Amino acid sequence: MMTMGKYHRQFQLATPFLEALEQLGVDPGQLFSRYQEVQGSSASKGELTGMDFVLLLEIATEFSGDPCLALRLGKTIDVFSSGAFGFALMTCPTVRDAIRLMLGCQKVLTPGPNWEPMMQADGMGLRANMKRGSAAQRQMVTELSTAMNVAYLEFLVNGPFDGLEIELNYPEPAHADCYRECLSVPVTFGSEYTQVWISEHVLCLPVKTAQPAGHVLYLQQCEEILRGMDEVEDTTAAVRRLLLQSAGTFLGIAKVAEELCCSERTLRRKLKAESVSFRTVLDDVKNVLAQKYLTRTDLDVAEIATLLGYSEAENFHPAFARWNGMTPAEFRRQKN
Repeated sequence: MMTMGKYHRQFQLATPFLEALEQLGVDPGQLFSRYQEVQGSSASKGELTGMDFVLLLEIATEFSGDPCLALRLGKTIDVFSSGAFGFALMTCPTVRDAIRLMLGCQKVLTPGPNWEPMMQADGMGLRANMKRGSAAQRQMVTELSTAMNVAYLEFLVNGPFDGLEIELNYPEPAHADCYRECLSVPVTFGSEYTQVWISEHVLCLPVKTAQPAGHVLYLQQCEEILRGMDEVEDTTAAVRRLLLQSAGTFLGIAKVAEELCCSERTLRRKLKAESVSFRTVLDDVKNVLAQKYLTRTDLDVAEIATLLGYSEAENFHPAFARWNGMTPAEFRRQKN
């Protein structure tokens, strides 16, 4: 029997996707049994692909007998389920920044349309592009993606708002009332394209949980996740990931080795084989964060030093100068 844990690395929302289905009354065990019956010998033996998730959603809708399941599912999966991506969203300064992040991190979420931005003088349009799957499958995935994105935006600004409109390129379904219930924004069916229109007013709304320092950290974690999806994670990348997750109270080498299920000696040996040391990786992570704090926030150097685990700013200055050949103040002036 398949388990949820196998699929987490490919899609950040893989486990929350299945947990939300269970919350809505769909048994995961029965779902995967039916999936394997439908797929037969071609059933996935490892990480699920995008179309595997689409098929699971289709089967789950059949099981539930609820044509609104995809919409309800999109409302059930919350920002907190998205890991580093969710926290990066929650710490964005404005809705515009949050949408840019959503667009940049599309492939770490559940599979769905590829949303393509269209800049307008009075706002932004997002047009969905999805060619794989049947018309019914594309509709369900669009419902899931749209409901989830609307719910995320409502959470970020603390409630429903005006200035968002949705156009869908399929006829009005029998369960159209569910759209109005779940999306709480104007919806038009039978349009030429599936697209979302966002006014300039909405784009400028502040995110209620904005936090510049946290945003830098979580954004860097997202970048590491995206990079790791396209390559086999080596020991150095695994150490970087753990150090980023523990930023502020950076893990020591003993704890990192424990997290990676090996001895400290083995970890040092593996890093040496990749021509790095634990100290080098730690310094690199601190330097990346320091540079982003200096260029993307208004935090003063003393605050940045504290975020990077230095008890005194005076200890941070020589380290930064060693990494970059200039002081933090000089770096900030040069980049701004």
